[in-house]
Amino acid sequence: MRNVYFALGLVLLAALLAIYFKPKENTDALPSVLSVGEEDSIVEEPTVVEPQVPPISKFESADSSVANMLLNGDFGRSLNSWKVEEHVTWSPTLGSDSSGALVINAPELSSDSRIIYAKTASQCVALHNGVEFDLDARFQYPEFTAENAHANRINVIWFETPDCSRGGQFGSYAEPKLARGEWQHVSRQGLVPALGAVAARIEIRQTQRGNNNAKAIWDDVVFTMTKSKVTLLEDDIESAQFTRPEGENYVQNSGFDSTISQWWPSPSKRLRWHDSGEPARGGVMSASLPNERDSSMGTGAFNQCINIGSHTRFELGAMVKVSPTSTQRGGGRLRPTWYQGLNCTGRHSTSGKHADVDKDEPGWQTLVVRDLTPKFQATSVRISVIHSIDGRGEHTLWWDDFYFSAY
Repeated sequence: MRNVYFALGLVLLAALLAIYFKPKENTDALPSVLSVGEEDSIVEEPTVVEPQVPPISKFESADSSVANMLLNGDFGRSLNSWKVEEHVTWSPTLGSDSSGALVINAPELSSDSRIIYAKTASQCVALHNGVEFDLDARFQYPEFTAENAHANRINVIWFETPDCSRGGQFGSYAEPKLARGEWQHVSRQGLVPALGAVAARIEIRQTQRGNNNAKAIWDDVVFTMTKSKVTLLEDDIESAQFTRPEGENYVQNSGFDSTISQWWPSPSKRLRWHDSGEPARGGVMSASLPNERDSSMGTGAFNQCINIGSHTRFELGAMVKVSPTSTQRGGGRLRPTWYQGLNCTGRHSTSGKHADVDKDEPGWQTLVVRDLTPKFQATSVRISVIHSIDGRGEHTLWWDDFYFSAY
């Protein structure tokens, strides 16, 4: 019996010790932003859940020590790896440190020439997994400068094929100042490739109008990757939530019944709601483009971003009329641009399809862009209107009944 009591005592003692030494809750692991009473709000179901735009990709900064992606960018080996046209030559001593350099000295064309020619040197570069790039170069006018500030430049053009043969879309450019004798640093930072681009063409260019026969020297052309894509993350939002039935209009405020809200930019002197005076039509978007020069000009007028959902074929359309108050001829274009991310974010690519306004039609016109397929798994599209004017005066277009629908 004594042994039984002794065993029961040991069990009781072990239970008391377990209670006493029970680990405490690690409060340091709780979110530091919580205060008393906030815990309940964490599990409370909200009445409305607003869709959040998820991150599309995970990025990391590229190693700054990565070499120039261009071959022979310092022109130390003649013009090897560069595709050059006539009047583009190599000098073994005119470089920034008395080394090799690329020289362009294209003959200037007469001012009455209606075509602006240019001489170029270019190289195609694969982008690999890069999503952001920098371009740097050195430039010099050794004797005298051009008359035209845009006579010399270096361009970046994105392509959808590794050999830069298809899908070219202009990316950016950098231009030197009109300064004689001194070496200049010409650069463009944070270049983001077009949607679907896998290569870039770096193009050194000199126009043949306004160059004043001035010799241009380029050296140390460097194209570097500054940010790369390392992991694709799963989209937290299923595309189905933005998918609408076939035939249903995705465009918000498509008919401008009483306002031009939902379109960017906001109302201004050039962009306003207007009563067409036609009972069957009512309100319209009135876009005016004034011009104080004799030459023609064009600009973006207004646009709207649409998350497209899971459909893969769309049609875009609108009604348009040249306002009778216009004092100069002009035109307009309806054009979509595809975006990688929701809400028109990330890399993008302008569609090759569009519809243009007939300048000579006085009545209402129907513009239609058919068989639109999202490029490279795009998740959103920007519907844009481009406006142009032929010369001095003002040109006004009335827009109405936009639609963007799947079929």
